[in-house]
Amino acid sequence: MPKKDTTSKTFRLDRSEFDILAREARERNVSPNEVVNELIAQDLDREHFLRPIKTLRVSSLMLKLITEAVPDEKIIEIGERLADDTLQKNLPFEVAGELSQESILKTMKYFAGAHSYEYTATEHEGKKVVILAHYVGRSYSLLCATYWKALFATIGEKVSFSIDDSAVVLKFEK
Repeated sequence: MPKKDTTSKTFRLDRSEFDILAREARERNVSPNEVVNELIAQDLDREHFLRPIKTLRVSSLMLKLITEAVPDEKIIEIGERLADDTLQKNLPFEVAGELSQESILKTMKYFAGAHSYEYTATEHEGKKVVILAHYVGRSYSLLCATYWKALFATIGEKVSFSIDDSAVVLKFEK
């Protein structure tokens, strides 16, 4: 892997914040510098790509209670409207410079980081499979599945999904 072009800068941290940083680095078995670089990159990406859609941080329990109070038909409608809003703001294009499967998957990764769910991509029987694991319940799974399926449909990508209380599994036809 080629070495990155870097620059050295000095920043001051409160002792308590440095202690947390050092502990995180030890737990991950990496340098504190690596943790700082990762956190800065994540925050800059999140601000740049997610600001246009005005995201909020809410607790998993709050989101679970809200989504469970809404009928499935309305959850599906909301997921499709959210996908349309994302496309109007060109988020997948902003992430990768084009509207493609790869740019939508990159957008999905950004959303996963911003909304505290896990993103895993793998292959099964020669087809791409993406798993989004969370702790928000079945209705949230339906919302996420509908949202991502609608985004992929705009590029002609056929995606089937299965959901449960803690995950969405998206299976790509090709």
